[in-house]
Amino acid sequence: GLRFQMADRPSEIIGLEALGRTIYHIYDPRITMVDDQLFVTLAVDTDDGCRAVLTRASDLTQLEYVGQMWDGDARNAVLFPEKIKGRFVGLVRPNTAVSGGPSSGSEIWLVESDDLARWRRVRPVMSGRPHFWDELIGSGPPPVKTKEGWLHIYHGIATHFDSVNIYQAGVCLLDLQDPSVVKARGRYNILEPREDYEL
Repeated sequence: GLRFQMADRPSEIIGLEALGRTIYHIYDPRITMVDDQLFVTLAVDTDDGCRAVLTRASDLTQLEYVGQMWDGDARNAVLFPEKIKGRFVGLVRPNTAVSGGPSSGSEIWLVESDDLARWRRVRPVMSGRPHFWDELIGSGPPPVKTKEGWLHIYHGIATHFDSVNIYQAGVCLLDLQDPSVVKARGRYNILEPREDYEL
């Protein structure tokens, strides 16, 4: 994981026409291995808002559309690297807030599925904190299993001082058996930009 080579062509995404919408951008991939199968979540900008899309991959040269993880405008979707209580589990951030640019959100939700194609909303996991560094939030990489719980790194944006939406990283710990339960959450960020070139 230290040296990488750029492929000579982009990954092909098969089956996105099932969304039934005009697609403008595809971005923000998050890769997870579950049961020896590789999955990639994507943000797909359409004429009807953003869609949190799940794809299946064999070797990352080709991604196959599986389904939407949220019915409606959402992004920052991640898949847990193992089933919990026999179900696939993920985190999604619905886009319900506007911050001067594209719609964003201040809640991260737990979703679950039996077949990866149809997802159910379980409950909100965490919300942004007004007047803190994480007023608007969204998941970062997929959660990492530890003996204390699921380590979840998320991003936050402070909007209360009319900033330029500076992204910062924070951390929380979700319960191993019920990841809708936040066992601990950092009060402060763990990573922030400080240099002009980082902004």
